[in-house]
Amino acid sequence: MTSSSAILVLANFGGLGLGIISAALQARLLGPEGRGLIATAVVPATIFMALLTVGLPDFYARKAAQSEPRKSMASESLIFSLLIGGLVFVPVLAYANFVASDLPVVFLLLFLYGAFSPVFIYGFIAVAVASGFGDWRIVAIVKLLPGIVTVFGLIILYISGATVLTVGLVIFTSAVIGAVTGICAVSFFGVQKVSLSSMKEAVSFSMRSGSTGTIAFLNQRIDILILTVVATKIELGYYAVAITLASLPASVGIAFALPIRNRVSQGEHRGVAAASAMGLLATTVLSTLIIVTLPFLVPFVLGADYLPSIPIMAVLLCAQLPLCCIVILTGALVGVGRPGSLILGEVATFLVAFAGISLLVPHYGAIAAAIATLVSKVPSLAWAVAMCRRYVSDDAVWKYFIPTRESARLVKVKP
Repeated sequence: MTSSSAILVLANFGGLGLGIISAALQARLLGPEGRGLIATAVVPATIFMALLTVGLPDFYARKAAQSEPRKSMASESLIFSLLIGGLVFVPVLAYANFVASDLPVVFLLLFLYGAFSPVFIYGFIAVAVASGFGDWRIVAIVKLLPGIVTVFGLIILYISGATVLTVGLVIFTSAVIGAVTGICAVSFFGVQKVSLSSMKEAVSFSMRSGSTGTIAFLNQRIDILILTVVATKIELGYYAVAITLASLPASVGIAFALPIRNRVSQGEHRGVAAASAMGLLATTVLSTLIIVTLPFLVPFVLGADYLPSIPIMAVLLCAQLPLCCIVILTGALVGVGRPGSLILGEVATFLVAFAGISLLVPHYGAIAAAIATLVSKVPSLAWAVAMCRRYVSDDAVWKYFIPTRESARLVKVKP
């Protein structure tokens, strides 16, 4: 697992590094209020795109890890992408009209994301298939390319002049390029007669995992999604850049989770608790280093206008610790075919986050959303550990959090 994790760590750090550069350029080009307008359009749109996949990427990644033929998966995925994309276009437009009736730039960007939803869905599944096959270089390329395109486009705008619309179009175009690149790199083509039984299996898996995956994804985005409605555009701008910097340690959990998922899919259950403990250690070290440097990093990267975002960043960095373990344990449960087992923990997390953010933000501002997000991760983590001990590995609870020499040895073992 070492080489695959190393590739993913480098790709995720590279992607997040590009994200930080992009955030810095957007912050300086648009200021807090303009950055808030971009978030109003891009955040809901990207959440829609991810939610529309309803568990299909996990299903086909699992199939790929079990050596399912690529062409049959491509044909089935194309049908699903067209159907889902077509069905949700009108609801996306309705949402755009609700939140952006007086913001034409935001409405246009939401319209474009809705129109291209089949491309995004197909691209998400293609990259998931690549990860299932263990094609980590393709996964890395697709993670890095959109960031490179975005930064290049923003640099051009920095020289020639930028508006909220042009910045939004650069971000949208980079997302399209990333999706198309994933489809082409995986050679995810081919139209052939599909197996109805296989598609029924995909629907069944998605129904079991889709609700859990949907709530889990919302739990990672509900803070800024609610803020697009209840916060001022300046506060939203602070929170948007805070999320970008605070997400840097997230690469650790993802780097462990994908190889663990493949390992468990192939029947190897050793090392899940060890991966959780080692991921937590790495995330703790990285988050601590970032928190210490925030007073110097924020004014240097984003500018002095964003100093009020530092407390938000610090709290969100702390939230990365439980989230890292949750991501890794979720990968293990997907691999064993039990994604739906996480539903109760995710529902509890959603309720805590939703109540905390909705009730506290109007009185205490964006920092309340960050605190509610941190607290809400506790029930999800506790439930994920309980489900992994039931279905994957019955290691002692402490082994999921405290690394040992044995933990390091197990993580280094290749699947």
